[in-house]
Amino acid sequence: FPSHDTKQVGDCLEWQGNFGLSTPRFSGEPRKQNARGWAHYFATGEYKAVSTTCGNHKCVKDAHLRRPVPNTL
Repeated sequence: FPSHDTKQVGDCLEWQGNFGLSTPRFSGEPRKQNARGWAHYFATGEYKAVSTTCGNHKCVKDAHLRRPVPNTL
């Protein structure tokens, strides 16, 4: 991400752009894109829905992102 869209806060890399439903978003075609999904893509080559392990809803640091565990109940 461009550095103006993120800010180092403690151990987290906080998204400074737009949010949608408490999720970091940025403008993209054809609609707003999930910033965490793209952060994971840039690090791993896979675009996946991810959540944070740090509990910071603004965080997009790849080391703090993980795939959610599917509900098996």
